Amino acid sequence: AGIGNVHDPETTARAQRFNQAAFQIHARLSGTTPLISPQSRSPVSLSIIDSIAIRAERDGIDPVATLLNVAGTNKVIVRVDGQAVEDIAAVTKSYQRTFAVWPLVRRPALVSVGVLA
Repeated sequence: AGIGNVHDPETTARAQRFNQAAFQIHARLSGTTPLISPQSRSPVSLSIIDSIAIRAERDGIDPVATLLNVAGTNKVIVRVDGQAVEDIAAVTKSYQRTFAVWPLVRRPALVSVGVLA
């Protein structure tokens, strides 16, 4: 069942190939994309924040500027603590906090399920 034996190197390699292809497609989109976890053999949802944070690690992009661009392009209403915010400085500060904690919280979760190395 699933993609193969959890501890099989080929299973991990197949999951990594699938995830890389899905990630490349996701980089052009603003929604979520399911990646595959070789440990649980199930999908793991990659959010736009995850995608941008991973691209920032891999490609050196500015995650805050990229997210602001995505939000502006898609006419997203930005909310901070549940309140709509139009002040670019407040939005930027909120996104900076989001990306500052991403490697401490979300990255380890993605590593633990084998989505990231």
